[in-house]
Amino acid sequence: MNKDQAIEKVSKLLAERKNKVIGKNIVSAALSLFSNPADAVEKLFFGVEAETSDEKLKLQQDLILELVCQIDDSLSKMESQFKSKYKDEPSILIDGLIEVNSKNSESTTGIHIKSNSGQVEFKPGTKISVKSENNKGDTTGLKIGD
Repeated sequence: MNKDQAIEKVSKLLAERKNKVIGKNIVSAALSLFSNPADAVEKLFFGVEAETSDEKLKLQQDLILELVCQIDDSLSKMESQFKSKYKDEPSILIDGLIEVNSKNSESTTGIHIKSNSGQVEFKPGTKISVKSENNKGDTTGLKIGD
């Protein structure tokens, strides 16, 4: 659903509920007519707009909640598909401090994850440190792919 579709949906639902909102406002004004005539007149003239605005906000909140639920469903579905696709493959867990020091080497790589490595998970707080002296080639902390 894009922005224009969302606005159209809110407008359509608001139009459907407007008579109900007006009816509630008239009943409320009629009930307060005897206790407070000034409030009753104010409700009749200005209450419909306020009630309609409140109803529009409720509709927008409902629509946002619906979109959030759809996003959550999609993410859950993707996670499920991913887990079922890779359930038989071993996974690699990388955690902690990985330190690589080199001197006078062609190149240095801390971690190299090839494209056919399967599932790889980095735990929060994992650190990769690569130090090299007099390298002739590249110094790489993390390389992903071939």
